[in-house]
Amino acid sequence: MDDFAVYIKELRKLNIGWWNGSETKMVTILQAAGKDEARLALIKAVGDTCRECRAWQKRGNLTQPSMSLPGKFNEEGETDLFFHKSFIDFHIIDRAIRLRDGCEIPNKETRTLLNAYMNCWVQRDGAFKVLYTDGESGLVASKEAQDEMKRLGTELRPRAKGQHAQLAESRQSMLRHVMHLTEEELKRHNHTIPFTRLYGEDLFVVNAFSFYNGVSPYNAHTRRQPAFLPDLENINHEPEGVPDGNREARIREAAIAAITQSTAVSKTNRALKARILLMERDSSWEI
Repeated sequence: MDDFAVYIKELRKLNIGWWNGSETKMVTILQAAGKDEARLALIKAVGDTCRECRAWQKRGNLTQPSMSLPGKFNEEGETDLFFHKSFIDFHIIDRAIRLRDGCEIPNKETRTLLNAYMNCWVQRDGAFKVLYTDGESGLVASKEAQDEMKRLGTELRPRAKGQHAQLAESRQSMLRHVMHLTEEELKRHNHTIPFTRLYGEDLFVVNAFSFYNGVSPYNAHTRRQPAFLPDLENINHEPEGVPDGNREARIREAAIAAITQSTAVSKTNRALKARILLMERDSSWEI
C-alpha cells in the first residue's frame, strides 16, 4: 500500500513536470522506460484528479440525435465565425449538400456580417430559406439584420443559449486541419500567400474532397468534377454527342440523393448510439 501511494505521488510530480502532460503521452514515455502495465494503469487516475488537467481536457464528442433532414439545396444553412490565428472569417454551409463558403471579415459588426452573407452566398446561389446561427450578436440582437434577412426571404433562427451551430463548427475542424497542412507545405518551400487566398483555396479543397457515398458537395452543386480529377462515369450518354443538359441534371439529382442518404444513415446510427432514458409506465389499461 505504501508503494502504491509513493508511485501515485511520483506520477503527480511527473505530470506537473511534463506541463500537465496527457495520459497518452505519459503512458508512451513510461512504457518506453520499461514500466509494467499495473503501474501504467494508474496514470489515468492521476490525470482525472488533476485540477489543471480537467480544466483543459478536451470534451468528448456530443452525441445529439436529430430528425431534421433537408433534402433540397438552399433550404437550410448554418453560419458561424471561424477564427484562425488573428483572422476572423465568415463561414457558411448548406445543410443538405454540405457545400460551404466564406470570406475574411475585419470585425463582427452587423453590416460586416450582412455584407459577408450577401457576397459569399446570396449573390451566387440566392438566400437561404432558413439560416441557423449560434447567437452572434451582430445578427441576432440587431434590428437592422432582422429586417435585412426578412427582405431577402431568410428566416434567421438563433440557437438557444449554450448551443452552437454544430454542423458548421464540426466542419471547421476539418477546414482548420487543411489550412494547417497548407501552411506547413508553404513553409517548407519558403513561400507565403495572403490569408484570403489560403482560406479560399482550402474551402475549395474541403468542398471537392469531402465525399458522402462517393460524391462531394462540389459534384452536387456544379454537376461536374474539378478539372484535375477524372470525369464522372457515362460522359457520352447523348447519342449525337451534343450535351442536352440531362446528364448534368441527373448528376445533381444522384449526388443530392447520395448525400441525403449518407446523412440519414449517420443520423440513425447516432440516435442508436445515444443514451436514451426510458420511463417505466404501468402496463395496465383502463377500459
